[in-house]
Amino acid sequence: MKTLKILSFLLALTLTNCATTSNFAKNDLKNEFFKNKTITFTLNEKSKMNVSYSGPRAGFERQPDVKEAFKKSIEELAYETKLDLKFTETSNTASTSEMNVDAEVTEILWVFNLSSATMKTTINYTLKNDPKVHTINSNYKNMTAGNEKNNLIRTFKIANYSLLKELEK
Repeated sequence: MKTLKILSFLLALTLTNCATTSNFAKNDLKNEFFKNKTITFTLNEKSKMNVSYSGPRAGFERQPDVKEAFKKSIEELAYETKLDLKFTETSNTASTSEMNVDAEVTEILWVFNLSSATMKTTINYTLKNDPKVHTINSNYKNMTAGNEKNNLIRTFKIANYSLLKELEK
């Protein structure tokens, strides 16, 4: 009985501590930089819209709606960071207080190992009136496979947060 309790505790500890964080309520962004700015994200029409898979897996393949997952990641990140982040279908805005970001997803890969699954994305971000391309690679690893949509939302949130960190430099 004691062994079962110890094993249960270790399993619970492993499952709760091995996932990459994707809640940015306690973020370290410089709020002064983002004050009075609206950051508007647009998903580029050339973006990859399907998840690729690698490694041993079981279950059914359910392709998530990439645009909806990207939009949801922006909404969650805005709520958690208390920043004015928006998703829009088109990048045609005239407001000077807005920072327009075009995001092109170039890779979505879900890698399965025997004990974990890692969703990986690569996104090329470009800002209006700035020729520099910010390439962000992000991963979300967990001990259970989870589902495509939720893991994709988490990797997009991590990538979008990483872009915000890069912009404030």
